[in-house]
Amino acid sequence: MIRTVQIVSFVKGGNHGQYLQALGLKVLLQSVLPESSVKHLNYENHFWKELKQQTKTGMLPKFIMMRWFWQRNFCFGQMGEQIDLAVYGSDMIWHMGSTLFPLDRNFFGFMQNAKKKISYAPSVGPRVSDEPYWLGNQFKNFFALSVRDHNTQNLVLEHSNIHAELVIDPCFFLIDSPYSEWFVGQKRYDKVSVYSPSAAVIAEVINSNSALNKTLNLKSLKPQLLGYFPRKSFFRHLVKQLKDPLWTVQQVAQSKLLVTSTFHGVMMALMTGTPFIVIKNPSLVARLESPISKTFSSERVLNIDELSVIDSKKLDLLMSTDDLNFQLIDSYIKSSKAWILSVLSRIKE
Repeated sequence: MIRTVQIVSFVKGGNHGQYLQALGLKVLLQSVLPESSVKHLNYENHFWKELKQQTKTGMLPKFIMMRWFWQRNFCFGQMGEQIDLAVYGSDMIWHMGSTLFPLDRNFFGFMQNAKKKISYAPSVGPRVSDEPYWLGNQFKNFFALSVRDHNTQNLVLEHSNIHAELVIDPCFFLIDSPYSEWFVGQKRYDKVSVYSPSAAVIAEVINSNSALNKTLNLKSLKPQLLGYFPRKSFFRHLVKQLKDPLWTVQQVAQSKLLVTSTFHGVMMALMTGTPFIVIKNPSLVARLESPISKTFSSERVLNIDELSVIDSKKLDLLMSTDDLNFQLIDSYIKSSKAWILSVLSRIKE
């Protein structure tokens, strides 16, 4: 009997993707373990660094408000509690090259009083040259391992000779949940949403002198910013900073196109069936190298300088959903859920 479950991941941050994956994993585990207590570990290893960053970028109201949403919608357990099952993931808890959050052994199973440990969809992002010697032993202590992308799958295989299952990001489990009322069946409006922390990406879309903005105007498409806002327009976007993270997903669902440079920007587009353009960078490319990349055309993945050469014909193609494989997404959701059901069945034996 699995009575107590503790999810070990990033929590209480001001990042929409972090929030959505945590909410989705909670939904999944509560659905497959309806009689169990499911909590997230109340553990923050980079609070002060994030507080400083959010203050510097003018995003402090969003950070504070999101912490309120975390407290309202999640239950938290403490380090050291005796639990039946610890679930590690999702998101970049195994990332080793961040200046914001450190490599943390606690996300690999150290100091955890759990009878069984599994992982669900963690990501390492881009690999580094000096990976810790202790990874292999820690991976071998897990009852079952699943990961989000090929890079992380290779990490586990090289250090432990264990083949980890590839599973979908847990934010997709929100589709078949009460939270879906936020974004399923929404009417599309003549707007293009921008979800990106990159000032250069934002400028290419909203600057009236940019080639892309002029092309959007020809089609009567109005740009709007979501999630990240220039410091100079702090007061103009203050109300948006205070919105529920699911409101942002709703706004994507109401858009005819999303321009993003983040992993969960792409996930929000796929969750809502919204055509998108993704501006690539090494970290994002590494995280997209998974079965999810087969659900859309590589023509959607652009360098930032390619935004300026998008003409009306190219924009029409990018605003089409013809290449989005919703059947494959649904199959990936089902196979990922089947994996965790199989693991839980083995644990209960």
